[in-house]
Amino acid sequence: MFGTSLRRAARLHGNRCAFKCQERSIDWSTLFERAIRLSTGLGRLGIVRGDRLAMLLPNGLEGIELFASSALSGHVIVPLNFRWSIDEIADSLVDCSAKALVVDDHFRDSGVAAAARAQTTLIDGGSRPAEGSIIYESLFDAFSFSSSMNDCAESDLLAIFYTGGTTGRSKGVMLSHGNAAYVAMASMAEGAYGTDEIYLHTSPSFHIAGAMNVYQAFICASRNVVFPRFEAGAALAAISTEGVTQSLLVPTMIGMLLDHPSFNDTDTSSIRRILYGAAPMTDALLDRAMAAFPRAQFMQLYGMTETASNACILHSRIFTVPGGRRLLSRSVGRAMFGSEVGIFGPTGDLLPPGQVGEIAIRGPGVMLGYWNRPDATAAAVRGGWMHTGDGGSMDAEGYVYLADRIKDMIISGGENIYSLEVEAILMQHPSVRQCAVIGIPHPVWGEAVHAIVTLNAGASFDERALIDFCRGKLSGYKLPRSIEQRDELPLTAAGKVLKRDLRAPFWAHLAPSPRAVTH
Repeated sequence: MFGTSLRRAARLHGNRCAFKCQERSIDWSTLFERAIRLSTGLGRLGIVRGDRLAMLLPNGLEGIELFASSALSGHVIVPLNFRWSIDEIADSLVDCSAKALVVDDHFRDSGVAAAARAQTTLIDGGSRPAEGSIIYESLFDAFSFSSSMNDCAESDLLAIFYTGGTTGRSKGVMLSHGNAAYVAMASMAEGAYGTDEIYLHTSPSFHIAGAMNVYQAFICASRNVVFPRFEAGAALAAISTEGVTQSLLVPTMIGMLLDHPSFNDTDTSSIRRILYGAAPMTDALLDRAMAAFPRAQFMQLYGMTETASNACILHSRIFTVPGGRRLLSRSVGRAMFGSEVGIFGPTGDLLPPGQVGEIAIRGPGVMLGYWNRPDATAAAVRGGWMHTGDGGSMDAEGYVYLADRIKDMIISGGENIYSLEVEAILMQHPSVRQCAVIGIPHPVWGEAVHAIVTLNAGASFDERALIDFCRGKLSGYKLPRSIEQRDELPLTAAGKVLKRDLRAPFWAHLAPSPRAVTH
């Protein structure tokens, strides 16, 4: 699929800009040629179909070329999280038996080069290559060039993505060519992507959302503007100067765009589609965003690394048309074409509409499994269903509603409390910018509801006022018993709050939380 798509893009749109990364750009014909030359050069190093090639790079042209090369030649790309420690990076290289690691100036001097040389071959794409490394551009030297490369099978392993680890140590998620191609094509069928887009990339490529945006571009032959990292001012400038039509943003990013001093002076009229997900979007922020981008359709995406990103989609037109049901905006949507969603009870039975259980997904996007973790794979994928670890319900029309991560559910006095429900109420308070609700030890009830908030500029913290605000909006047993203020919350690269980091200090010297042993 991807080999065919890249050949098609080069043939039909050869001179069209494919990716622009700051001051550098590449057209589709050049990208296709360099991807083949790169594959040839890697083959000379002994990196062939099925071998793992790790990369530790910010978003940029080198990463795009590596993705294209792996899609063509069949070596397995392993994008590593550059926010990891050196030990975590070294462990991952051993875990996946990487034949080589590609780095650049951003990460070479952090000790990664020394760690990598002890484990594998180091390929350096920076301006000051590390001693003993292979120079990245040397892989493109005058090797024989042929456009007749064998296409990979749908079942072939395409990439290994190490999960963000919101609930524990990362696992290597194995995704096939078929997994990624299905999600890309289903997303197009749902209207989430088009062939004439100018797409703004801000998600890191080690995250499935960022990577899938690249694979999607290979199929659509769209024009793409790529930033190494998200910065609201730079994103607004790109929207104005490049005529950006679409982007995938987490709610935090949307809020940063709307709050940026230059927003009101920036021409954002080119934006016609905003995809969002990875974290809950409050009604207030969604209303602000729809008013600020009146020409844009908003689409919420729900999925996970193990489903090659999107599995459910919610179109804003469903709840914004005359007579539309606004409450549907709190749903994460319905299963995409070709996928199914089921809600499972604790005994493994499918639950009827309206009942809360564990969300599971079945379809062509479900991973091949966890790398070298057969037990973890068997626990997660049962009967073809990928059990997400998310609690939720589904109505009679198939709309899915998140309740909580199963491991984030609070059990107080035998009652299940879903932190997302409490967070949704707190986020309605005008002082609150972000919040996270966790369970902390309680001598009688097992766990008590504790909230951690960050505040909007100029707001003052008043714990009692925030608790009182929740009264009448929540049942008594769901009320926060305590609230604290922090300047910021710990986030993953995908913008999800690391609740395990927030919980850890409270449970460090005690037995594990009841919630941790009941699921």
